[in-house]
Amino acid sequence: MENSRVVYLPNGPCKIIRLKSPISKELVNLVVSSGKLYELRELTGDNPFDPQNHLRPVTKADGQPVRSLILSDPEGNGVVIENGSLVVATLFNLSYLLVAYFTDAPSGRFQGLEDIVDSLQAEYEGFAEVGDDMVAKSLEQICNTVVEGDETFYKFDESMALLWLKQRVQRLCDHFPSSILESLIKPLLYPVELDKSIPEDMMALALQKYSVLLLSSYLTEQWVDKLMKCYELEPLEQYIGKIKQQKAAKRAAEQSLLEVNQLNANNKRSTKPVAKAAPKKKVKVAKVTKGALDMFFKKKA
Repeated sequence: MENSRVVYLPNGPCKIIRLKSPISKELVNLVVSSGKLYELRELTGDNPFDPQNHLRPVTKADGQPVRSLILSDPEGNGVVIENGSLVVATLFNLSYLLVAYFTDAPSGRFQGLEDIVDSLQAEYEGFAEVGDDMVAKSLEQICNTVVEGDETFYKFDESMALLWLKQRVQRLCDHFPSSILESLIKPLLYPVELDKSIPEDMMALALQKYSVLLLSSYLTEQWVDKLMKCYELEPLEQYIGKIKQQKAAKRAAEQSLLEVNQLNANNKRSTKPVAKAAPKKKVKVAKVTKGALDMFFKKKA
């Protein structure tokens, strides 16, 4: 089956909706199921942080992985899917979208849930499928609340949003992807001296910085800058700069040593004694004396 795809969805009824991404401003596919929101991510097997990534077989035409999927049921019926990529539904936190929404359209006042939902539905096509309970739960993470009677009112609070984002950063630090850690972060932090290890405080700062960068796919540039300023990253930048200088000096010294060794090798070849050629034997030539013929050809007086 050439154009078929395999999609992993949560158990239970699912509905696919399309919302405009607050970051790219493009429509993205989301899944609503059992009061939760999921985003669809494609897994192609391409991991640029894997040292063995370049060894995976891909097609010459479009660089897609050379693999297919074989699906079968208990009765023995099966099908082959030529496209080996998988589309997986992963949980999506609505608070990211709400942070971007309130940043673009700040109200500065308390609003009821119904008014906020109406505004979101007007801004994002397809938002009507998102349940009010899901919206209320996300609002509580980034808004101040006031309860009057039976109704709760919400007002966006930047400090609460930053606190919530810092909690997300810490979760990433605690479960940071090992492939990125080994291929990207540790090579930047390793000291020049092989017997020394990476300082723990520098590793902690590096995890914070790169966790923020991982979250940047859900945040506007403005919020990425705000979140970065929550961490004292200057010591990390100084440490990385120092390591780069030391590594550059080491490479220069190694290059100089290599050139000296090459020069010495060339000099040894040029000063190698040359074998002398054996002296040629002198051939003794018989002396020609005057004879009768000389007298015969002698000019007459």
